[in-house]
Amino acid sequence: QLLEGGMAFLSPDVLQLSDPDTAPQNLSFLVAQLPQYGQLYKRDFGLWQQSFSQEDVDNLNIAYKHGGGDSRIDRFTFVATDGVNEGFIVNGKVQTEPLAFIIQVDGAVKASPEIVQLRCASDVELLKNGNYGIYITTRSLKVLNCGVDDDQIIFRILRGPQHGYLQNTTTGGFIQEEFTQKDLRSKTILYIINPYWERNSDNLEIQVTNPAGMSAAPQILELKWSKIEMQQDHYEVCENVGTLSLKVTRLGHTTDSAFVAVKVTEVTALSGKDFTMAPSNLIQFDPGMSTKMWNIAITYDGLEEDDKVFEVVLISPVNAVLGTRTKARVKILDSKGGQCNSFHSSSQNTDNLWMKGALLPASSGSSSSSRHGTVHLEGIP
Repeated sequence: QLLEGGMAFLSPDVLQLSDPDTAPQNLSFLVAQLPQYGQLYKRDFGLWQQSFSQEDVDNLNIAYKHGGGDSRIDRFTFVATDGVNEGFIVNGKVQTEPLAFIIQVDGAVKASPEIVQLRCASDVELLKNGNYGIYITTRSLKVLNCGVDDDQIIFRILRGPQHGYLQNTTTGGFIQEEFTQKDLRSKTILYIINPYWERNSDNLEIQVTNPAGMSAAPQILELKWSKIEMQQDHYEVCENVGTLSLKVTRLGHTTDSAFVAVKVTEVTALSGKDFTMAPSNLIQFDPGMSTKMWNIAITYDGLEEDDKVFEVVLISPVNAVLGTRTKARVKILDSKGGQCNSFHSSSQNTDNLWMKGALLPASSGSSSSSRHGTVHLEGIP
């Protein structure tokens, strides 16, 4: 059943041929009489060929398109075969004569397009050129307008994004005026995030129209994303501290899951000798989660030696963008060099003091605790 001038796929729920001994690709429908008021199409081949398989039906490769006009009933006839036996069973009876497939055509209804899906687009992807983008697809924006093909459902852009821009991934060109529902289905509409925009959202105003000139009310399509970065870019830690916990934060849209990988770079500190990395280098943010800790073990060797340095870098975000603070530099202070007992920040830049942090072992003379091995986090405001 379809509307006048429309197209419909032959799906397994309306045409099903089965044989326990034969694979679907070997179960064939041989067309005896073509439809009178429309045409059969086969995907990738255009106009009709003389046969198709159950596998074609299962994969929605076969479609009927009505030619228009006042006809309300169309049909084509076929015989089914497994390529070996003659005849096929319909309702418990063996049949060898062609069977009719009836197509009911309803009169065209002039109706306004209806937006049935309008939700925030938030699936962020890291693009090959290093930019970040959000694909706008029918998962976020979808219209129902019976009898109208997807390429005739037009989304007119009343106001474009305020900070990023829309791009057609097929042509590479900017999208400023309109796009179609076919574009949404084929995943060719991409919103490019402006890397210099501090906030984590944008929006555009669209209005959908059909070939009859009917339209729906204007709507706002929201685009939101999250940003992942280090809370601090510098740590100084005594080598007998045990474990250093680095805080990684996520800002903005936290409704969805997001991931980021961690890469540790040796500078003067050596992995396995001066520190030991966590078993996993992947940090996962579950929906609603905005803070995660990533731990790294600091090795205490009891030797008097120079301070050691390594760097922790955030890379390869999934469903998020990286913020400006993607790297933390960690300096391991020699516990026997006296720096841990009289620690002070070496930074002379007061603007950056809030990003400085230190992990110190508790002093043996502390009034708050005299237990050996207690660790305090000292933050510099």
